[in-house]
Amino acid sequence: MDISRSEVLAMGIVFPIMDILAVGLRLHAKRVRSTSYGIDDWLIVASLIIACGCASLLITGVATAGFGMRSPGTTSLSGYEESDPVLLATKRLAVCMNWMQLWTLGLSKLSVLSFYRSIFVTRTFRLLSWIMIFIVVAWVLGGFFAVAFQCGPRIELLWSSAKSTKAHCKSGKDVAFGFSIPDVIIDLLILCMPIYWTLSLQMSKKKRAAVLAVFLFGALTVIASIVRLAFYIKLYPTIKLFPNQLGVQTTIVYWSMFEIGLSIIAACLPTFWPLFTRHYPERLGYSLRNLMTSIRSRSSGGSRYSQRHAHLESSSETTFPPKVEGSDGYGVEVNAVPRARRPSIDNDGGIFVTTGLTRQESVPNIPKSMV
Repeated sequence: MDISRSEVLAMGIVFPIMDILAVGLRLHAKRVRSTSYGIDDWLIVASLIIACGCASLLITGVATAGFGMRSPGTTSLSGYEESDPVLLATKRLAVCMNWMQLWTLGLSKLSVLSFYRSIFVTRTFRLLSWIMIFIVVAWVLGGFFAVAFQCGPRIELLWSSAKSTKAHCKSGKDVAFGFSIPDVIIDLLILCMPIYWTLSLQMSKKKRAAVLAVFLFGALTVIASIVRLAFYIKLYPTIKLFPNQLGVQTTIVYWSMFEIGLSIIAACLPTFWPLFTRHYPERLGYSLRNLMTSIRSRSSGGSRYSQRHAHLESSSETTFPPKVEGSDGYGVEVNAVPRARRPSIDNDGGIFVTTGLTRQESVPNIPKSMV
């Protein structure tokens, strides 16, 4: 359970840097696609800002308090009654960390749900996503107020001695398990949400496995939340009897930062696919771009999409040029046929589009706007 000062510093420095890089790559990927930032991007940016605040608490705790240190007490009674200034300062930082972590974890979860909503647009999925959004918001607010008012209006008791906390406050075990167990359950539900809709898509097993692999990056968050819960189970219910109370507080904030850092990285990983499009356009990037477009198209109503055929469902009138020919020798022929004139296809009000690709001379990269 003992965690050194250098380990706490590493956690407070390395993870924020990794999170900043992950969010930066996410935003850069949007620029590669020439698309505007969505609500999922702003949510993860807000989560990153709070996460950096949590990391600063770890660094401050090493520099001015007792993170990574051992308490002078040598018996369980001394740890129970100890209230020296270093321990009080350490507990104060740990309490602030507990308040802030709920918000950054909640925002990262909401970012993932918003990302899902931009891909899967069926009515059932959108309803399910709204339910999950409500659950996440309720978890954040409920956990925050449970932690903040664990001792009622006397918030200062949260960083007093363990003896004083036990006498005047609600059980720390109940509060910790009250938000950490739902945390694991919510992460599992969010991880499983896209699986059913992905498996129902009409695509090859290879493509379906690729899509599932993208979404299963969220398993990192589940692993992190389970690890933290495991340490809570180890610490409670005898947390107040540990003579090394500084070590207890260090363990709590250390693994909390571990989950925070991984949650932001996991939320950003599925958005990196346009970067492959840019650097490996010949095969991998082209496939990924078509794959993600296919998911959006198919989930909106079972439309048929391929490299040569696309069914676009829209309530507005769309005009397609009969032929687009660039200076690079490529020509793209587009024919739009009303669905009513194609009796073999269900009439759902869309337009069936056929595209033909011709080459005159060389084979350069196809511009993204033509794909």
